[in-house]
Parts: sequence; C-alpha cells; structure tokens
Amino acid sequence: MNLIQKEMLLKAARLGCTVEAADADSPLEVKKDGKDICTIHSDKMTFKRGEDDTLLEQLIDIYHTVQEYTAAYEKAPELKAVENYKLLSEFNGTVLAAKEMGFNGFQFVTW
Repeated sequence: MNLIQKEMLLKAARLGCTVEAADADSPLEVKKDGKDICTIHSDKMTFKRGEDDTLLEQLIDIYHTVQEYTAAYEKAPELKAVENYKLLSEFNGTVLAAKEMGFNGFQFVTW
C-alpha cells in the first residue's frame, strides 16, 4: 500500500465509507452502504457513475489533493533542524514541513 492509498483509506473512512483490500498489494475497494463507489489503485482511481455522485465527487477531489501533497512530500528534502520531517516550503523565514505518520496520516507544521 502506497502513501496515496494509506491517506485515502483514512479520508474515505471519515466520510463513512468502508475500505477493503484483499492484501497489501491489492487496490482499495471503497463502498458506502454496500454499494461500490470507487477503486483506488497504487497509481490511479477508477469509478462508475451512479445514482448519487456527491460522495464520488468528494472522493475525487480528495484524491487529487492527496496526490498533490504526497508527491510534494516524496520529492521534499529532509528537514535538517528537526528529525523525521520533510521541508515542503520555505518563504521569508517561515517553514512548512510534513511528517508521515503511517496509518495516522500526515502531520503538517509551520515554524
């Protein structure tokens, strides 16, 4: 399971979805009230339009946001001043950093 899948597992659960995978290398199957909503692969998200696409639209928006910040995190250099954080941005003496917390998501901080 990659970073995007870990994050989407958390985000989908917060929206009341159930998320299942056959094993650690399988895509995540996202369901709500027993209905298939989408499948989250290691590199893409697949879905079918249904009767109520509101939840699907939320998940698509969240997926794009998660893609963006996990890509930034993976490319970011280690923050030298603080262990286990990566430097996402620095401007005018202010630092934005992130720490990957496993299945607890990301922790974003500024200094």
